[in-house]
Amino acid sequence: MWWHTDAYRTIGLRPSVDPVLAGWIDALERESGLHVPLAAREWYSVREAVEWLARHGDNILVSAARLGNPIDGLDYLAGGWLVTETDSRARRWS
Repeated sequence: MWWHTDAYRTIGLRPSVDPVLAGWIDALERESGLHVPLAAREWYSVREAVEWLARHGDNILVSAARLGNPIDGLDYLAGGWLVTETDSRARRWS
């Protein structure tokens, strides 16, 4: 069962987890001690989903490899926030 079944169907994706992307998220959890929500883990582990969103949205996405890294010198993760994207108005989303 996928969290984003309807979204994948709507955009025409057949999801499969990319082990490299999933590994980056595993490392983030180990190193930070925080838990990445299952829905975010799934989306960021499906390469085609992340690529689709990057092509079709106006927001600046954080790649799976950079999840948890400081942004503009701010360590959001230290405060318990996982930033996933910055919208076109420079607001951070987690």
